[in-house]
Amino acid sequence: MINIAEILKDCPKGTKLYSPICGECRLVKIYDGLGFDVINDTDDVFNFSYDGRYNLNGECCIFPSKENKDWKYCIKFIIITICKIPNSILLNNINIIIC
Repeated sequence: MINIAEILKDCPKGTKLYSPICGECRLVKIYDGLGFDVINDTDDVFNFSYDGRYNLNGECCIFPSKENKDWKYCIKFIIITICKIPNSILLNNINIIIC
């Protein structure tokens, strides 16, 4: 099984996902590789196990998008942006999932 929590661990809060259980949703919190929470458009919170199961006896029910339901082809990229501030440079790490 794929550890989805590991894939998502460095992604920013608000990363968009999809589940047939809650529809379009956003990442809220990761629990140290043990699982994660998402929130849907009506502010309902759903907890998934590390491998994307909503019920421990079920199967993966969370996906990168409604159109793409295969985590095997998702690649996590880290993009570094440089912002110039007078007399200093600020680096921002932005994690993006590309599927």
